[in-house]
Amino acid sequence: MIPSSARRWFFGYRADLDLADPWVVGRLLEEGDGRDLQALLQRLGPNGLAGWWHDHRGRGLSRRSKAFWRLLLEAPEADETAGDAAGEELWPL
Repeated sequence: MIPSSARRWFFGYRADLDLADPWVVGRLLEEGDGRDLQALLQRLGPNGLAGWWHDHRGRGLSRRSKAFWRLLLEAPEADETAGDAAGEELWPL
């Protein structure tokens, strides 16, 4: 079940959403604030977030969020070449 602080991101959805659901994880990684991310980390742990990344490769995240979480989780894309390409994606303009 997601914490009450994160319910604002799931307005109109059932109240018993699982915090470990891949769609919920992606939504909180994209939209969540510090409290939301703390709850997510407590529920999944660093290995769980890394596992989510491994399974989903950031699917559903914006380009900027995907680059941020890839750097934070130290989990490069399968097709990423060596270098600082992920860092450059944070500010592509």
